[in-house]
Amino acid sequence: MASVQRRWGQGNKVTLRARCEARQILRVERSLLLLQLTREPARPAPTRLVSLATGETQHTASGDKSASQAVMALSVLGALKAKASLEVIQRTASNLAEDQDVRWEAVRQALGLDTACGLELLTRLQERIDDPLGIPARTLRAQLFEAQPELRDLTTQAAA
Repeated sequence: MASVQRRWGQGNKVTLRARCEARQILRVERSLLLLQLTREPARPAPTRLVSLATGETQHTASGDKSASQAVMALSVLGALKAKASLEVIQRTASNLAEDQDVRWEAVRQALGLDTACGLELLTRLQERIDDPLGIPARTLRAQLFEAQPELRDLTTQAAA
């Protein structure tokens, strides 16, 4: 992680390499006008919150606006405890063509709305070799069973 201090004057042009460089403006003595050209890629990469001190990624989020909207919609369904939407939430979580952040939010909401259903969903996801959520699903399921062993009873009841 490198930092360079610059002093800019009238008419200076600043060019940054996307995803590699950032700017932090600490003080402006008069006025500052920034004109910024942005392009939206067809498949935007995730945005990341990175600690300047350590360079460690602290948070990631989808760079896709429609995916962000879908995550918000799923969160609202969960907050409303809309159990009627559980089937749609499960289909969303299982859909390989869907954005991964959207799918993972669907898993979270399924667990919150109906724990047994959510655990069954985690089991199905972990069994899919071609699924990028397979390993996170396996990890979360193991963590849940370790933290709350009584959840195993829900999976045996659902199987019976």
